[in-house]
Amino acid sequence: EPTENLLVLSFVRGGSGWLYDRADYVNLVALPEVRKELAAGDVRYLKETPEAKPSGVVPPVPAEVGPARYIAKVYVFCPGRELQVQVNKVSRHRFANAKEAEIVIGGARDGDNEVQFTVKKLEGGTNQEAMTVRVYLMSQVPGVKPVKAYEYLVKEGEAVKPFVTERFQVDAAVAGRLGGGAR
Repeated sequence: EPTENLLVLSFVRGGSGWLYDRADYVNLVALPEVRKELAAGDVRYLKETPEAKPSGVVPPVPAEVGPARYIAKVYVFCPGRELQVQVNKVSRHRFANAKEAEIVIGGARDGDNEVQFTVKKLEGGTNQEAMTVRVYLMSQVPGVKPVKAYEYLVKEGEAVKPFVTERFQVDAAVAGRLGGGAR
């Protein structure tokens, strides 16, 4: 049975017709009234919410990147909020009222890596919810667990910065752990 949440599919019109752009999963657990309205066939929320409307702008062509040195995932838990996350100024991600992870385009690199994100309260959110942003590095060695390279954690009731730019390092010790060395 399908969940009572939204899956928003975005398309852009290209020279050869409509092309798939992206899919956004919107968890409505923090918006019970919206969930009831949609279940009753009332789509007012979709008409009034800017994030649910097409922007009318073709998204920028992503920068070409070479093979990833380290496979990375960005994980976000953001009930009641929308986060726009960027890793190493290349991989862009949007999370709205979500608990999910996405692959980082270009992965992580040796040395300095950057995580940048903006936070916006969504309708129905209280701005008091807990929130987490993490970057995990994935090993290619069977049985080796992911390494948490970065974490921004806000406990329930704590203040959230609207804009964050922070760094994490991938050094020899981290590379060793990914390769199955010291844990």
